[in-house]
Amino acid sequence: MVKLVSFLVFTVAFIWSWFLFHSKSNVGIGIHAGIQSKLAVIIEDAIHKARPNAYNFQMITLYTKNVEENKISAYFTYRYSEKLEEKEHSDQTVKGEAVLNRAASEIPDEQKWVIQSVKTDDQTIEFRDGSVISSGDVSGDCSPTG
Repeated sequence: MVKLVSFLVFTVAFIWSWFLFHSKSNVGIGIHAGIQSKLAVIIEDAIHKARPNAYNFQMITLYTKNVEENKISAYFTYRYSEKLEEKEHSDQTVKGEAVLNRAASEIPDEQKWVIQSVKTDDQTIEFRDGSVISSGDVSGDCSPTG
C-alpha cells in the first residue's frame, strides 16, 4: 500500500512540474530582449549624464526574470572608467536590480513596461595609479611616548 501511495504522489508531482515548466509565459523572450536592450541604453546614458568624465562603459551582465504576471526583475552589473584628476583614473563596477511593472498601453499589440525601482547593491572602485600618501615631516609629534 505504501508503495502505491508513493508512486501516486511521485506521478502527480511529476505531471504538475511538467505542466509548470511547459506552460506558456505571458512575457515572451522578445519582450525580455527588448527590456534588456533598452535598460542597457538607459543605464549608460545615466552614467554619462551623472559622471561627465566617465568613459569605457561596459555592461558585464544583464538578465531579466518574471516575478509575477505583470512584474519583471532585471539584474545587472556594469563597469566604467573615470578620470578623477590630472593623471588619476579609476575603474568602477556596480551591481544592481531594477523592478519593472507592466502598464496599460495605448497600442493593443505593444507591451509597455515602467521602471518601478532601481537599487544598486555593490560598488567596487579600483584606482589605476593610486595616490601616494607620505608620512614624512608632519607637524606635531605622533610617536607614542612611554
